[in-house]
Amino acid sequence: VARSAPDGYTLLYGTNGTDGINPALYGNLRFDPVKDFVPVSRLTQIAALLIVNPALPVRSVAELVAYARANPGKLTYSSPGHGSMAHLTAELIQRGTGIKLTHVPYKGSAPALTEFLGGSVNLAMDLASTYIPHLKSGSVRALAISSAKRSAAAPAIPTIAENGMPGFDSVTWFGVLAPTGTPPARPLASGTTSGWMPACW
Repeated sequence: VARSAPDGYTLLYGTNGTDGINPALYGNLRFDPVKDFVPVSRLTQIAALLIVNPALPVRSVAELVAYARANPGKLTYSSPGHGSMAHLTAELIQRGTGIKLTHVPYKGSAPALTEFLGGSVNLAMDLASTYIPHLKSGSVRALAISSAKRSAAAPAIPTIAENGMPGFDSVTWFGVLAPTGTPPARPLASGTTSGWMPACW
């Protein structure tokens, strides 16, 4: 897409992973997310959940912090990989609370979920959509959500900001980007008689 003609019809479905995190992790990317693209629209965002194994004797972030301080470095947490939003969110929590957790990265959410449900790690940090289906069964316990506001899908789960870290807001965003130079508007398609598609803002 970065090398496509900026005609308003070639678009990229991007995320904060591809366009925000990866440039900080990899030095050989063949595109510059700032110079090569213009934003069209953010489509959605997904927060992460801080999840614990029900066997762990904590029911709040405060209890987790106290337990982690009493057991430094002994608690493990899974994520879908190094540099993922979930990984970075967990690092922010550790920095904000002063606790130390051991990161266990996996190659994606599916293996991370499987290993967590199997008891291989004490905690998990991943997209809320991955773990919300397991909350009703009682197989996981959610302590907090990483967005600035509570989720309508699970309103009983408090935010991390409500748990002693004011202003905390860490989410994965998904959006549409276009090649730099794309004009502000283009017809929806050839042959249409009305309507225009905004290309960037």
